[in-house]
Amino acid sequence: MKNPRYFCIFDLNNPDNDVRMEINSGISEDQINSDLEEMLVNVDETCTFSAMVLYYMRVKRLSTKELYERAYIDRRLFHKIIKNRRYHPSKKTVFALCIAFELNYAESMDLLALAGYSFASNSKGDMILRYFLSKRIYDIDLINNALFQYHCPCIGD
Repeated sequence: MKNPRYFCIFDLNNPDNDVRMEINSGISEDQINSDLEEMLVNVDETCTFSAMVLYYMRVKRLSTKELYERAYIDRRLFHKIIKNRRYHPSKKTVFALCIAFELNYAESMDLLALAGYSFASNSKGDMILRYFLSKRIYDIDLINNALFQYHCPCIGD
């Protein structure tokens, strides 16, 4: 096993209170590998953001053109999302798609999570969008007016 690693917590007001602790003491590399193998067996790599967008398009019966027009996103950006399974959209793009698909709050949380995001409780814009999605209000002009009123970036800027 490699040399142990340490982290230090420094008390700037009282240097006598400085703390030095070992990281990962008592766990072997074999145990880490075993735990990771067990955990990674359940990862579903087929459920991607791109796949979920295609799923919602089928379920909501939206054409490609209808979707990118409703979401106020560029056609080229939309095709990047669809063609590249590993494409990482911006949070704003994910919110735009949630509104275009008319997803409820729970469905929106799932789509955001697939893109690596969540609703931030310290963001006015996220809370405004959370409100509209939970109330099932999908009028993008109304949403943008509320975002603008609170000095947040609008959807489709």
